[in-house]
This record gives sequence, structure tokens and C-alpha cells, in this order.
Amino acid sequence: MSEDVKILINKLYADMAMHNIRAYQLAQRAKIGANVLSNWRTGKQSPTLAMYVHVRRVLDDMISE
Repeated sequence: MSEDVKILINKLYADMAMHNIRAYQLAQRAKIGANVLSNWRTGKQSPTLAMYVHVRRVLDDMISE
């Protein structure tokens, strides 16, 4: 996983923490497996650009609610 992707994933998790959003809540809303976000964070799996953008948009929607 590239450093740029790691930075994006860390920012995603930082925003989740700042707004008290749990990974399972985001995964459920984004309609992805609960382990996907964990795999991204641990580097076991890298997101595709499309998947990252989808999850980021869902998170942004959750934050703005």
C-alpha cells in the first residue's frame, strides 16, 4: 500500500473518531463488509479508487447529518 493511500485511510479514521462514527456503522451504511475497513487500516487490503471515494462520500454524508 502506498504512503498516499495510508494517509487517506488514516484521515478517514481520524474523521470517524472526531465524529464518533464507528467502523461498523460506516461499513453498514456504505454496504460493504465490516472487515473491509479494518483490512484497509491494517494494510491487508488496499481500496480501489472507486471504493475509497464511495466510502468517503458516505462518511461525509454521515458527518453532515
